[in-house]
Formats: sequence, structure tokens, C-alpha cells
Amino acid sequence: MARETEKQSVAILGGGIAGLSCGYFLKKRNIPFTIYESGGAHGGNCSTFAVGDFRYDSGAHRLHDKDPDATAEIKSLLGERLRKVSAPSHIYHEGRMILFPISAPDAFKKLGAALSMRIAAEALFGRALNRGDAADFESRSLKQYGKTLANLFLLNYSEKLWGIPCSRLSAEASGGRLKGMNLINVVAAALGLRGATEHMDGDFYYPDGGISAISEAMADFIGRKNIHLNSTVTGIHAEAGEIAEIEVNGKSVEAAAGVVSTVPCDEFVRMMTPAPPPGIRAAADSLKFRDMILVALFLDVESVSGSATIYFPDSKYPFTRACEPKNRSEAMSPSGKTSLVFEIPCAEGDAAWSRSDDEIADIVAESLLSTNLARKDNILFCAVRRIKRAYPVMEIGFEKPLRVVMDYLGGFRNLRLAGRNAEFHYSWMHDMIARGKSIAGEFRTERDGEVGGA
Repeated sequence: MARETEKQSVAILGGGIAGLSCGYFLKKRNIPFTIYESGGAHGGNCSTFAVGDFRYDSGAHRLHDKDPDATAEIKSLLGERLRKVSAPSHIYHEGRMILFPISAPDAFKKLGAALSMRIAAEALFGRALNRGDAADFESRSLKQYGKTLANLFLLNYSEKLWGIPCSRLSAEASGGRLKGMNLINVVAAALGLRGATEHMDGDFYYPDGGISAISEAMADFIGRKNIHLNSTVTGIHAEAGEIAEIEVNGKSVEAAAGVVSTVPCDEFVRMMTPAPPPGIRAAADSLKFRDMILVALFLDVESVSGSATIYFPDSKYPFTRACEPKNRSEAMSPSGKTSLVFEIPCAEGDAAWSRSDDEIADIVAESLLSTNLARKDNILFCAVRRIKRAYPVMEIGFEKPLRVVMDYLGGFRNLRLAGRNAEFHYSWMHDMIARGKSIAGEFRTERDGEVGGA
């Protein structure tokens, strides 16, 4: 095995937004580091793609103003290129677009008085009769929102998203998506007593030309020489309670005094030598992830909707949601045209994943036409992309094996984990930026002596 000696610094495994955030804050602290990214470009699952004059992101990405420090950092990087967008999302339900977050007048009008009153009654009386915590997502949804609302908007959607019955899904799987849709808000909306609920959707920040402007600005600040592209981590060697060495593209690289991994935690465990105890391997192998297919349809029409995101809870649609990139930034589509980008959660090797790009695009186009949101002659062309490990799957009981893995990896003094798949929890961009800042604060600068865990 070839040996390549690196200076003592921090090695960051992965050049997505989590890894770039760590590099960004390490650079601000004058701590040397190198980012190893397996792909040919940085950004990871937070990227922007160009197809002709159209642009679209690898998902419905946006920067929520939930962490003032994170927002301030991105504002300082992008300046006027970062714009505040006010665009509501909608739930597509039986030919109607229902505002999301829920708006009382809108919901009352589009669901009708009888259905709205039933939702209100179930939410009020069901909650009173079902006290105590619920361990699974289905029970929590039914208890908190009642059978009607849960079946309309939550359970079918969640089963499509996660690929398992909601009775097997941990109550933690909401990842904060239901925040703001509490009992009082649901009842008030159903009765027409209150306006929109608070939620992640609504107002957010978005850069001109696509979400990758954030990773590009971070990379410019970091310095491109510090980012090694096409550099796949192929081995992790642990020794004496530390990560002693990493292997990249089959070459041994002297490990930095600190290692930050954004690699999925199960993959990290499998790459380790000496091999972790069988119980650790088994725990890591039990953790599951959800893959995703993106289908972008480019349309010869000015606009489809005013929505930031459209959710499709009905099981007859193969996708969970769609976004219209132009509603985030006009630069995402040429004049007079728009696009819709659909997300199809799936698992590598399943029926959806095994279909050809043309087949899956045809299925999405046919489903879109059934909604009357677009006509066949509006569709110019399409693009399909496949994203592995888009989400961690929080099945009931996942906490125990996850704790086994996290306790084991936490025992290595110079190792830190960052990002959705490394930490195995649902997080947003502002969370990853905040995590990068926190990790950078845990490493000492060279002026303080050894670079390592604080």
C-alpha cells in the first residue's frame, strides 16, 4: 500500500454541506485541514444541476432562518445574492391546493364545513381520550390530529417517504416537520379561528441561481487547494483510542490530529480496521437509509403554481413532493418557461429504482397530467437523477443500535461526526452549519500546541 504523508491537520471526510461547514469554520480559526470528497464536485446532496438554460437542485433545499448565527454567516458569504423568499407550500388534495402551513380560511373553504368540523371534533376529543406518549408514528399522528386529518395528510405521505408502515416508524421520524401543527392550531384552523400555523415552510432564504451557490461560496472561502475531489475514503485505521490513519483511493494517508466524518455511520464502521466487535458491526448494519430518485420535467409554460413545494400525500402518486425552482429564484428557468422537480423515495434495487430513467420519467409525467397541473404539450424534456442515502430511516427501536454505534465511535478521541447520515438524524442546512461551527470550536489551533480534541 502506497504511503502519502500529510501534515498534521484536520481531515474532513466528505465535501457536502456538512463537511464544507466544518472546513469553513476551521479556516476562520486558522486550523489547517483537508477535505476528501469522493465525487467530482463538492456540495454532495445539496447541489444544483444545469440542463440547457434550466437549473434545479438535488431536492427542495432552502435556508431556514432558524439559527441566527448560521444565517448571518451565509449572508456574509453571499451578500445580495442571498434573497429572502416568501412562498407558501401546498398540499395537493383531490384537485385542490391547500395551503401549508394550514390557513384557517383556506382549509375551511377547500375541505368544506362538514369535514373541517369532523377534524376539529376528532382532534379535541381524541386527544382527551388518548393520553400518554406514543412510540410509533401512526399512534402519535392519530392521537395528536385524529383519524381524518392523519389519514388525509400524514400517514400515506409518511409511508411513501419512509417505505414502511407508519406503525413500524418511530415517532421521532417527523424530524420537526409537524412542529407548529399542534392541537390548538389544528382545531383553530378547522374552526376558522386562526390563520396559518408556524412551520418550516413559508419564508426562507435562497441564493440566486440555485442552492449550490452556498457550497461554492464556502469552497471559495476555504480555498480549492484544501478540497481533494475524486478522493474516496477506502479505509479507516484505529489505534490506541484514536483514528490513526485514513486510506484514500487505496493509498495510506497519515491521519490528521483530528478527523471529521460525514460518511454514513454504518459505512464508517465497516471500513474500520481492526474490525470493530461483532456487536458493533451488527448494530451499524441494522441502521437503514432511504434513497431517492429526482425527476425534473421542463415545461413550456410561464408558471404552474406559486408554491415553494407541493406535497402529494395520496398513495396513487409515486412521488411525495414537487418543487417549482422558479418560485425560489427566477434564474432557475428561462423566460416564459418553468420546471417541476419530483422526489420519489425508494430503496436501491426496489421496483422504482430498477426502472430505467425513461420509464420513471414517463410514470411521473403521466401522474402529473392526471392532476391537471400541466398538459402533455407543455413538457419539453426531462432529466432523472438518483441519490443514494437521502434520509436515515427511523424505524421503531433504532435508538438502541444507534446508541451502540455512537458510543463506540465517540470513544475515539480525535473523531467527530457531522451531517445527517453520519449522525443518523434528520437535520436541515442551518443545523449542519451550526454543527460545523461547534466542531471547529472543539479543536485547538496550532498556536495552542497540538491540534486535536478540546
